[in-house]
Amino acid sequence: MCEIATIIAVTSLAATAASGYMAFQGQRDASKAAEDQGRYQEAVANNNATLAERMAVDAEDRGRNLEQEQRLRTRQLIGQERVQFAKGGVRLGDSGTINTEADAAAFGELDALTLRSNAQREAYGYRTQGMNFQSEGALARASGDSRASNLRTQSYGTALSTAGSVGSRWYAFDKAGAFSSASSGPSSNTKSTPNDYLNFG
Repeated sequence: MCEIATIIAVTSLAATAASGYMAFQGQRDASKAAEDQGRYQEAVANNNATLAERMAVDAEDRGRNLEQEQRLRTRQLIGQERVQFAKGGVRLGDSGTINTEADAAAFGELDALTLRSNAQREAYGYRTQGMNFQSEGALARASGDSRASNLRTQSYGTALSTAGSVGSRWYAFDKAGAFSSASSGPSSNTKSTPNDYLNFG
């Protein structure tokens, strides 16, 4: 009968220790997963920020090209007007032709500057997105690290709680005599301790 009590006690202690170890290891694994998730989200956000910067540069390049094309069109328009003046017998350089050319140049330059401004606003929008992505990445990493730290702390609490539970159960079983009348053998004179049933490495 005492052997059965000893077996039950040992089995109970081993089950408690195993359950505690599984909870401990699960929290450690969850901690690592939280860190990995935070770093992955940070990497995705940084990639998005890089893409946003490339789009900003592309917008600026397109703006410069459109600005140059607009100035070229303005010069072509002024040249065509001069040809029309010459065909119509209007002397180039008088106040009428000068004013017409000045108006065409002014409106053409205004269009070119508008194209530049639009491109700069577009680029600014992409760069703002990029900064937001970087902030999101930093927040994701910090959040992952925080969750990981909390889970590691919980795992230490689980280890301590399990050790206390095993110790308390061992003491109760020992006090009830579960270990004192174990069958004779090479280990019959060796008294068990809680540490025999609990090892978190």
